[in-house]
Amino acid sequence: MEEIRLCRGRARPIWAGHPEVLSGAVESVTGSPAAGEVVLVRDHESRPIGRGFFAPASPVRVRMVTRDPGEEIDAAFFLRRARRAAALRASLGLPSAETTVYRVVHSAGDGLPGLVADRYGDWLTIEISNRGMERRAEVVAAALAEAFGVRGARLLGAPASPEEGLTGEGRELLPEPVPPEVPVRENGIRFVADLVHGQKTGHFADQRENRAAFARLAAGGRVLDCFTGTGGFGLAAARAGAASVLGVDSSGRALELAAGNASANGVADRMEFVKDDVFRFLRRIEREGRRFDAVVLDPPRMASRRRELRNGLRGYKELNLRALRLLVPGGLLATSSCTGILPEEDFFGIVRDAALDAKREVQWFFRSGQAPDHPWPAACPEARYLKFALARIH
Repeated sequence: MEEIRLCRGRARPIWAGHPEVLSGAVESVTGSPAAGEVVLVRDHESRPIGRGFFAPASPVRVRMVTRDPGEEIDAAFFLRRARRAAALRASLGLPSAETTVYRVVHSAGDGLPGLVADRYGDWLTIEISNRGMERRAEVVAAALAEAFGVRGARLLGAPASPEEGLTGEGRELLPEPVPPEVPVRENGIRFVADLVHGQKTGHFADQRENRAAFARLAAGGRVLDCFTGTGGFGLAAARAGAASVLGVDSSGRALELAAGNASANGVADRMEFVKDDVFRFLRRIEREGRRFDAVVLDPPRMASRRRELRNGLRGYKELNLRALRLLVPGGLLATSSCTGILPEEDFFGIVRDAALDAKREVQWFFRSGQAPDHPWPAACPEARYLKFALARIH
């Protein structure tokens, strides 16, 4: 079997359970493993640590899959991991009559690095970010179908990734094709998810519990929902009794679905949607002197790599600064970041700095992260990527 050996002093995170072996930690490679092949990982003293998927051109050279050096990465392995993932979701009460959309596999958090799978009723959408998983996509889908009792699974298309050896091609992974649109529920709210052309896997389930927490406090108020997508926070607020909701997003397709979702939930008369760049929109309505009782900031990831972080920090500060200026005294701010490489305290420091510039007082009272169907390994705190908070603004 092909093997890699780690440099002295670089194996400690892997022994502790971190799922990624970086290229700089590799001392030598035995054999000529191709992208996606399973390799045995040893420390500098040749002690076996476990096995993982090899990526010869990627900064992440190996993604650890098992800590058992003798465990085969075969159909039985994926079924065991799928059943473990299903047991966690069942313990969380998922699915339920009120919630039929949720994450069934969250990458390394479920011991399946590079694999993200979301459930929409009887169907799965799957995203894959390494060649090892892509080569075994049909086997993985069959395991998930058995463990979760779904009818079909679709691998979503994505830009090809030469670093990871990915083709980026989308395809059906089970005999029964996944419908392009599927009706689902989240906390009793009706959504239609676009499983072919929608954002990410079709719905952002990671904010499920945060949307509920916000909605309880938005009743009776005027709500501005920035980056509304298919209506998530705004719909939750309207259903909870918000007087009005203005949702803003740059995606016309997302807003088309959001409008349909508003009608399906009987709140279309209190919801308005605007297609615009959110930064530009916030600058304009600030000049117009508009004010809101509650503002939601749920932007997409602003940086994937450290060299992009400086611009991302500027973006977060501008968003929060303008949101603070739009809130009435005692207004409610819901702010979040899904940039995993941005530490939590650094993000909240950005909001603090924005408040100083806006001459507003921020009174935090609720902090949270991703929903519990998005677990993370104890040795990989950066996988707890979502930062969310509620505050009163004075």
